[in-house]
Amino acid sequence: MCQIYYFVTWKSYIIPGMNLTFINKVRRNHAIEHATVAVMAEQGLQGFIAGYATNNGFWLFSKAPKPEVKIATLNALERLYKGENSLSVSKNCGTNIALTVIMTDLAFQLYRRITKSKSPDLGPRILIAAASIAISNPLGLKIQQYFTTLSDVKQVRIVGVDTYKLGKMFLHKVHTTEKPS
Repeated sequence: MCQIYYFVTWKSYIIPGMNLTFINKVRRNHAIEHATVAVMAEQGLQGFIAGYATNNGFWLFSKAPKPEVKIATLNALERLYKGENSLSVSKNCGTNIALTVIMTDLAFQLYRRITKSKSPDLGPRILIAAASIAISNPLGLKIQQYFTTLSDVKQVRIVGVDTYKLGKMFLHKVHTTEKPS
């Protein structure tokens, strides 16, 4: 945790007025969102599921009805309270996807500059893509662990779940609040 603290402190000097309280609320909700999806997967939920964290909760889009989401969210929060921090990172997170795209693009750009080639052959393209994926997956998990999620959620409480039916799917807004620490 010391590394994170120093990084955030350093960034707050670089970006004047940076609201760390807001950012940490989003990071905590992002951790709860991931943990909720992990609990739902453990309970056998299959199919498409997507989430998006905000400072006052998170959104989930899935086939699961409101009671299942509410139970999974409370279960996930309880498990995070007890220290199951691994629930807060996910290999399917958008962080990993974005990092893979960025790293692949940078690797292609670097290859083109080094070789002065406008369009690399298929072999180098496959190699560059494979290397980028191999590097970005573990790196993405570390970025989540230290920067985009915060598994210390002891002050977070679930205050409600709003659900909207969209065809065969549901859009859930899980509302959270934080008690003063």
